[in-house]
Amino acid sequence: MREKITDFIIKTFNLDKGDINKNFGFFEGITSFIFNFLIFLIKYSFSISLNSVALKADAFHTLSDILTSIIVIIGFYFSSIKPDKKHPFGHGRIEKIASMLMAIMLVYVGYQFLISSYNRFKNPIPIDFNLTIILILFITILMKEFLTLISLELGKRINSLSLKADAWHHRSDSIATLLIIVGFFTFKFGFYSLDGILGIAVSILIAYTGISIIFQSGSFLIGEEPSQDLVKKINDIAYSYDFIKDVHHMHIHDYGNQIEITFHVKLKGDQTLNNVHEKITEIEKAIEKEIKGANVTIHSEPIESNLE
Repeated sequence: MREKITDFIIKTFNLDKGDINKNFGFFEGITSFIFNFLIFLIKYSFSISLNSVALKADAFHTLSDILTSIIVIIGFYFSSIKPDKKHPFGHGRIEKIASMLMAIMLVYVGYQFLISSYNRFKNPIPIDFNLTIILILFITILMKEFLTLISLELGKRINSLSLKADAWHHRSDSIATLLIIVGFFTFKFGFYSLDGILGIAVSILIAYTGISIIFQSGSFLIGEEPSQDLVKKINDIAYSYDFIKDVHHMHIHDYGNQIEITFHVKLKGDQTLNNVHEKITEIEKAIEKEIKGANVTIHSEPIESNLE
């Protein structure tokens, strides 16, 4: 279902045309900005008319999520800038820096959620049952879950940690709203501490997710070994040419929007320089065609050589 909705959105807004990463990031960021602002207006307006402090606090919690949407837009804008003299491999890693900033904010949200949930557990605050407020909150939860699912799916398709982090910001807001609804019912039936207990559990999950994203983004920026699937794909393409006898000394550097791939191959040593150059160029182009953003450089060696 999530995949079908995302496919419909991509097709409707032509997000698969041009720079897909930038299109996905901009769409998610702008959509989140608009939805968050609308949800804030809904919650704040009804908090005034119904004189609900809890609903007003939840409204400003939603308003704070607009900041993460802005970070998403800025992150994808700068990461899509073309390579320049100072940054010859592009600016793709800026998106990972943005994801770390958002993850830090997510940890902070989890921490604040933990403190407020613990205080709610120790000192339950009576909440008057109000069917109108429950209906309003339920509608905003559906809106937030829609944003969560779209952010997760778009992030999955372009392997974006910043979209994943923003998805959890959306979900943290919907969970916070859900706990207000739980509070209505638990107080009605005398379970005064249940929303606090649930809040503590959820806050730990939110903080854990943020920490995980920080480590993932940090590991990428430091430099990770390439995935076995990527290495296998490169080897499969290279060995599909019968004149390649050995592939070794492979190095892969991922810069976000650009992947630098270098490796050595061994060929028969009785070939002309022009012939070797043509064959190597053919392999380079084949790999670049199959792997998005790849820039391939291959060093050739005669098969008799023991050089590595």
